Amino acid sequence: MLFPRHLCLTICLCLLNAIFIIIPTAAQPLIFNHLTVEDGLSNNEVYSVLQDKTGFIWFATDDGLNRFDGYEFDVFRYDPEDSAGISDNSVWSLMEDSEGMIWAGTMAGFVNKFNPVDGTFTSFRIKSDIAVNNSITTLYEDSRKNIWIGTYKDGLYRFDRSSGKIDHWNHEKDNPQSLSHNYVQGLIEDNRGNIIVGTYIGLNVFDPDRPAAGFRRYYHSPGNPNSLSDNLVWSLSRSKTDPDIIWVCTANNLSRLNTFDYSITQVLIPNPDNLQYGTSCNSIIERDTDDGKIIDIASYSGLLTMNLSTGLTQRYVHNENNAGCLVNNHVNKIIKDRSGVMWIATENGISYVTPKSGSFNSTTVFKSPGDPFEHLRTMNITAVCGTQDDKTWIGTSDGLYLLSSSSSDPRLERIAQFNGFHIWSLASSGNDVW
Repeated sequence: MLFPRHLCLTICLCLLNAIFIIIPTAAQPLIFNHLTVEDGLSNNEVYSVLQDKTGFIWFATDDGLNRFDGYEFDVFRYDPEDSAGISDNSVWSLMEDSEGMIWAGTMAGFVNKFNPVDGTFTSFRIKSDIAVNNSITTLYEDSRKNIWIGTYKDGLYRFDRSSGKIDHWNHEKDNPQSLSHNYVQGLIEDNRGNIIVGTYIGLNVFDPDRPAAGFRRYYHSPGNPNSLSDNLVWSLSRSKTDPDIIWVCTANNLSRLNTFDYSITQVLIPNPDNLQYGTSCNSIIERDTDDGKIIDIASYSGLLTMNLSTGLTQRYVHNENNAGCLVNNHVNKIIKDRSGVMWIATENGISYVTPKSGSFNSTTVFKSPGDPFEHLRTMNITAVCGTQDDKTWIGTSDGLYLLSSSSSDPRLERIAQFNGFHIWSLASSGNDVW
């Protein structure tokens, strides 16, 4: 399995005592790292992200499909001379199936299947009578290995892989048992084989064994906390701790759907600063900690961490003066990979948070506002080592620093030759530094 090299940081915490005063905090802030076109990403508009079974991280962008191994990007773009290549470049949705195939839905309405064994794509187009480009917004494989396809303008499709047959359902104005809206954004299966469909207007439940029964609809009801939090559903995800619970991410707050009895509980997202889209929720990560159940929320107004047990919520937003902040406030998707790294897809590149990001830089404060080390507060420190001449070397994501650790007159010097370099690790030999 491949992991980003920055997960293996050489940190000598004892050397920091000359620089920092450690202050205990109730909730450790996050330090964000970034990947953009300058690092090899094909385009900064990133719509989706997933980790496959072998450890690769995939990014769906507006100009190509990207596979990241922790070091370099492989970019798949449309090539008219390559019949086994991807169909087009604007990739909106991603999925890995039970056989390890990567499925990519595009803005032009193509469904692409990538075979990682031979590196080839096969594709087919979802044709529509009402949409020229029937853009693919979401993909899902059910327990029978059928592929469900949500589109931007023409409803829901099901691809039977064994027969090649494609079934189609869409909204019918005078049919209350039809799909509630043709913009399908979320798909998931419950424990009884029902397909739950999130749309631009309402949530739908469909039994594939009883197609004639149509779709059962759920809507927001003003003043009713046991209704959907908002009719515009962005995504659906299953709880990691309770298989009956489906999290429904909407344009206004979050809903907790219990598929045992299909009861709904709203979860309100705090927005004390009244930020635009401050209560939106595009996707979530759920985790249990010693401090309670935590959910990380992707929104169009930053990233939030909410403790459902205590109500404590922290919002992370972009700050031009902070190199360790979120790269952009418009977050499209978040995941946590198997090594614990959180990947954040935004409209201006990728941010990621390693498991150690919150336990090193972010729990420290400097002695005084005029301290010469204050510059390091907003930097991503990735390595520290000391030499025999009582000097401390500090590696960051943007260069190398030298601390002369005299207790009476400590001095911090930036080593100009390394400006712009990401220092991954440091080691010393006598007075030399590698």
